[in-house]
Amino acid sequence: MSEDTINRSPTEPTDPESHTTTAEEEPIIAGTIFLTLIFLMMIFGFWTIMYVMLLNR
Repeated sequence: MSEDTINRSPTEPTDPESHTTTAEEEPIIAGTIFLTLIFLMMIFGFWTIMYVMLLNR
């Protein structure tokens, strides 16, 4: 047995072309970025409200 077959993982495909990814397999992150921006805007708004309230006390 060669070194390559000894160190190979049992789940690793032997065909090097099977590692290529297509555009259909790429994750769609547009919704995730949108929700993250909304969350960050809420945090910034809350911080601004608290900052103004503490300035005016």
